[in-house]
Amino acid sequence: MSSTHSVPRRPRARRARLVAVFTAAIAIGASMLVGSGGGVAGGAITTPPFQLKDVGSLTLATGATNNVVRRDASNVVLSTQTLSGGGSCSLSTTPTLLAFATTKGVPGLTSGTIGDKTKGSGTDCGLVEAGGSVSIKLGSQISTLEMRSFALDIETRKNLKLVLTASLGGVTTATFELRTGSSIVAGQGSTTPGSAIFNCNGASSSDPNAADRDNCRFSGNVLADKLVLTTVVGEAGLSGGASGGVSQPSVIGLTDIDGLLDCESTPNHGDFDLSEGGNGTPEVGLVRKDNLDPNQPCQLIPVDLNTSIQNGDPQVQFLKDLTSQSSAAFTMDVTWPFEASQNPPPPTQFQFVDGHDIELQLCAGTPVYDPTTGAFEGPSELLDSDPSNDAVIPDQEPSLPGRQYSCYYFQTTSLVGNGTVELFQQIYVIGDYISHR
Repeated sequence: MSSTHSVPRRPRARRARLVAVFTAAIAIGASMLVGSGGGVAGGAITTPPFQLKDVGSLTLATGATNNVVRRDASNVVLSTQTLSGGGSCSLSTTPTLLAFATTKGVPGLTSGTIGDKTKGSGTDCGLVEAGGSVSIKLGSQISTLEMRSFALDIETRKNLKLVLTASLGGVTTATFELRTGSSIVAGQGSTTPGSAIFNCNGASSSDPNAADRDNCRFSGNVLADKLVLTTVVGEAGLSGGASGGVSQPSVIGLTDIDGLLDCESTPNHGDFDLSEGGNGTPEVGLVRKDNLDPNQPCQLIPVDLNTSIQNGDPQVQFLKDLTSQSSAAFTMDVTWPFEASQNPPPPTQFQFVDGHDIELQLCAGTPVYDPTTGAFEGPSELLDSDPSNDAVIPDQEPSLPGRQYSCYYFQTTSLVGNGTVELFQQIYVIGDYISHR
């Protein structure tokens, strides 16, 4: 027996078109501001506003101790990578957590600063001069993870202009600039940490013995597996608190995503973009629709879809970074694990990030279906160009930015055994999302 609403169900997913093959430029860009404190040798170690899971951090410490330490989200140490400059000051390390490279010479480490060794074993080892760069890339132990933020201790000299280029899979995802001294241009940039152009210290120039007075904390949000620091003007070195004072170790926040999703018009064509679960957990197939706001051109967004059993209850969690895509909409086909028969079946519960449980109900408004495929496109009130009728679709979590809304547009309950049923639901989602039964 079954109870149904709306249109026939879609076929179940194959592991579908997750857009993790980076064939187009990613326009994620430098995003929301992070951090606090002054620009010179200051600013707290920050965490970004991404609504993506926190899987810990990497801490680069230099000076009395030279290493990279990986911690999980609970701050428990998982592994350590040691660094050494040796007598020649060439950086020696096994790149299990971070791999270092330079465009000139070889990576060097001296006096607690990592740079580009192009000459002897002196100060040059720990500096990147104009025209050179040093890169840091996730190492062999964590090659399946991604960076989600950076807060770097930068040694600055000679009116520095430093460009940080973040990339994922070889494609640039964000750029940031750090400027000091005469490289600061009036009317350009900001003294707010996390800005795309960060004006750190107007007085910072060329004193190599200034302790931490010429160190800058360079921070921002990224989605990347590699950071390249290119010196355009002056000289710079990557440090980890070696100058003392208020200088701090460099910290890279980590996340773990399934990949990047594009809008439905490109490239879905009716298939699931992402599928997850089964084997005792909810089985989910997901499709990203076109953005609801025509003033938000579609951009690739990082997503993470998980299914699990939590305290005996099946759960679906869908997280993504919507920094510049707050009107992104999605549909999910969810086949829940077998459960005891009840008539009527209990409602599915869901919540948005930092929200509270809400009962999943039939979609409000007027449904729109693709005339060719029969796929649910969304409520017409949100799809049309008339903003006056948008209120028909409630904002279910007004405390969060943008509209948060979820509903089911089709469901069926099938009897699969004596007193056992299987629930299938097709769900519409705007916002980060956790549902359970």
